[in-house]
Amino acid sequence: MSPRLATHHGRPQNINNIIDGHANLKMVWPRNGDTGQCAPNVQQEAFISAPHKSVGLLGGAGAGKTTCGAMGGLDNAFFNKDSLFLIMARDYDMLKNVQWKALKEVINWWERVNRVPLVVHYSDFKMRMKLINGTEIICKTAKDISRVQGLQAQTIWCDEFPTWDDQFHAWREIYQRLRPTASGQRLKIFWTATPKGRYGITALLEEKAQAEIADRVHVSAHQTLSEVVNDGFCRIETATTDNLAQDPAYAESLKSILSPEEYEQDVGGKIRMVRGSVFGGVFSPIHNARTYRFNPSHSFRLVVDHGANYPYAAIIARDFDADGEARDTTIDEFTENDIRGVNEIITWGLTRMKHWGIAKMHGVWPDPDAQYKKENSLLAAEFRCPVWAFSDRKHRSVTWGTGLVKARLQDARGRRHLFVARHLLREPQNTSASGRGVLRGYMTQEWAEKRTSLNFMEELVDDWKDQPATHAMDAHRYYCSHEFQFMNPDGTLGNRGQMVVYK
Repeated sequence: MSPRLATHHGRPQNINNIIDGHANLKMVWPRNGDTGQCAPNVQQEAFISAPHKSVGLLGGAGAGKTTCGAMGGLDNAFFNKDSLFLIMARDYDMLKNVQWKALKEVINWWERVNRVPLVVHYSDFKMRMKLINGTEIICKTAKDISRVQGLQAQTIWCDEFPTWDDQFHAWREIYQRLRPTASGQRLKIFWTATPKGRYGITALLEEKAQAEIADRVHVSAHQTLSEVVNDGFCRIETATTDNLAQDPAYAESLKSILSPEEYEQDVGGKIRMVRGSVFGGVFSPIHNARTYRFNPSHSFRLVVDHGANYPYAAIIARDFDADGEARDTTIDEFTENDIRGVNEIITWGLTRMKHWGIAKMHGVWPDPDAQYKKENSLLAAEFRCPVWAFSDRKHRSVTWGTGLVKARLQDARGRRHLFVARHLLREPQNTSASGRGVLRGYMTQEWAEKRTSLNFMEELVDDWKDQPATHAMDAHRYYCSHEFQFMNPDGTLGNRGQMVVYK
């Protein structure tokens, strides 16, 4: 369900609940049988009305999670007179641009449909609101979790929690804030997110909601509502395609930028394991290796990881497959050890261009860290082409770019667009146990994890620093994360945000 919520016409719904001058107003949402195309579906309705103290909605991108979070939070906020509704997000930008925006849109829609005002005061600057039943709404971020200490909230809504830092600490702090201030209050906390692996708060929700309800609600012949309950915890899974307000073409478009495993997670809303081998599920030494024959019509790119002691560089050739989609093949590698500085890479690159007959590089994609500004400027000057680098830290994260590399190796449609030239499979950097070639990286790279509690609070850790195959993977990650589309936490698509170009 997107913020495009209501198309009701005619008389307002029979709310029959204005008591003591609006002091205790009950939220009434349209049901599937009501007029209007954007009524909640079975999963969304179950999330909003679930009787459990803690309710999690794990859904695909664009499945309506944020709108449902606003609906569920408001529903409980109007049940509790003179209460506190606390909204939590990863950071200020997400609060302002996602949750606060969704909250206002849901309220505007409800007022328009039911012809009853809900808000007596609000401040966009402070992101605070007071409802007609006396409930206060305030917003805080997980980045500054200490600011919620001392609050007593009866309704809490946490959005996109898998992207938060230190999730175990946030979980404990948030649950300590859920306290009654008067008799008869209903305490509820709503968790909404696209799962990002079986770790953090997602792992806790899975652990605490284990027993499946016997009479599962059937959505259609091939879809079921996965609702599990234990000790006041409920977990509901919903897919992007379950959202009747979402264009079906959106989920289809994501197949080309997500690997099969990540498509199940980011579109299907399923919790998937992300430990162990990083590329094992998508890389095939048979299907991702191809014989490369030089063609001057191809465009050529240089990718570079400067590295602390073990820099890496590769030349990638770009052509197009039978469907007209871009196809990239790594055709040459630099893997010399104990090299400090970029001059050796420049010399190697110019020499290999002559060897292959490459007249000009289309571009260079290097380590974007600010400490390499001088090196990246030298690359631009020597190769006489743009050098691309993201300035925004989130665009440089390991998990961000790795997902795109996986999708290029094999996307959710089963198509492959990232290859290794077959002749490199026989080179020492890919046959030696200590080799640093790209094939070694695809074959051996693994996620590490650390345990920060006894409740399966496991977080992915980047332990790749200066491992043999690390730098090849980093270089290809820089390239893919700069060159191709990515998906934001709210499900929107974007590319090349906050890009620095050295020329």
